[in-house]
Amino acid sequence: EKDKWAYELPIIEQGAILLSEPNDHFCVNQQYFHKNVIFLVDHQPDFTKGVILNRPTAYRTLDLETSLKFDNFSHEGVDDWNVWCGGDCQGINSRGRIPPEYSVLHGLERLEDVSQTITKGVYAISLEDAKALVKEGKADKDDFLLLVGYCGWSAGQLQSELNRQDTWTMASVEPGLLLGQLREEQAELRRRIAKAQEGDVFTAADVGDGLMMWERLFERLGSKYQAKLEDFKAGGENDHSDEMLRRWINRCLIPTRYSPEAAEPQDVVERVLQSLKEDVVEGSVLWGSATSWLLGKPFEDERLSRLPPAQYFHKAVLLVIKNEKDDGVTPSLLALLNGPIDRRSQERQIYWAGPQGSNYIYKVVEESNFEGSFRGFTILPSGMLETFIEVGALEKSSASITEILNAEVRDRWTVAGGKVETLQDAQTAQLADKQRLKWFSRFEGIELEDLE
Repeated sequence: EKDKWAYELPIIEQGAILLSEPNDHFCVNQQYFHKNVIFLVDHQPDFTKGVILNRPTAYRTLDLETSLKFDNFSHEGVDDWNVWCGGDCQGINSRGRIPPEYSVLHGLERLEDVSQTITKGVYAISLEDAKALVKEGKADKDDFLLLVGYCGWSAGQLQSELNRQDTWTMASVEPGLLLGQLREEQAELRRRIAKAQEGDVFTAADVGDGLMMWERLFERLGSKYQAKLEDFKAGGENDHSDEMLRRWINRCLIPTRYSPEAAEPQDVVERVLQSLKEDVVEGSVLWGSATSWLLGKPFEDERLSRLPPAQYFHKAVLLVIKNEKDDGVTPSLLALLNGPIDRRSQERQIYWAGPQGSNYIYKVVEESNFEGSFRGFTILPSGMLETFIEVGALEKSSASITEILNAEVRDRWTVAGGKVETLQDAQTAQLADKQRLKWFSRFEGIELEDLE
């Protein structure tokens, strides 16, 4: 690879590469963008479109025949193909009315006549044409990169992100550095997945996290970029950010039957039955899971994509202010009872209670010795609270509000019933503790390490 080039690019253009900056920017939210390599397949004044090149998945076309409309794909004389994650828009985890979108890239110049040239050495081809070439013996399935989903930016959005200089670096890269080892990488991915399938569960370590490709390209840009990466690694956040990406891969890029995050069927049934018994009304107290909020939401769902990340629900104690369970329209209102003191306020003893309604300061009327007030609340769409309870992300507490508020803030989660039951959960909870600190710092400007 010594003769292959890469250099920073000052303008956005089709065929360019976006490399994530080495920092923890995508640690709390959109973890899939961490140390990402995005190839821009189209750039127009009103829209820019790219696909991720370094996010393999454990899915194959057979796994996605229904959701991606690969009907009878594996029965047309073409073997099962690897599937790669191309982006968050219309991707593998899409659950909305708009179906996932897929595209196919390759680096074979001899197929240029039946392909669209994105840039010299990288081509797009229709899936039907790629399948036909494989069936006719004119190409191998491992010559093609089958990507599901894409990344999209509206007019001016990508340039704005580039101007911040903390999110992306734009680069031009010799095509051989991008797809030069595609066949070998596809075969290796298939080998890893086949070996992992010998067991009951496999993880990002089996699928691959794409970090080496990103690092290889980023360092190829020169000494300034090598120093950036070294500084990030020395700063102590590199390993944590890498792990958040791997946790996202475990959740999103591995079929449920093999995912380490998949719940046991009996546990799911028990939680659903328990949630049906719970009557969550005004005045109820809930406690947040120590593991479910690590990535900002307890599961992937189109409804949650419209909500900001919520790591502040990690080990939370929440008072239900309003919940019309059977309404179907009215949102639920919750107040955090174990949040930090909001030292941005001139008044003392005002505790942060939620990201919405920051102008509202109120007291909780009960018979405790607690003299503080609360600022703000959380608004959840109708029915979402019940869903969070159903999946175990929130649980109803048997403790009274008085018992909760009489306890020290740091002890309220335990008093409410919060618990960590296994060593594995304890390890996840420790990571989530750090995620909570990062959430308050980024979204509220509150440094919890100074307050707790």
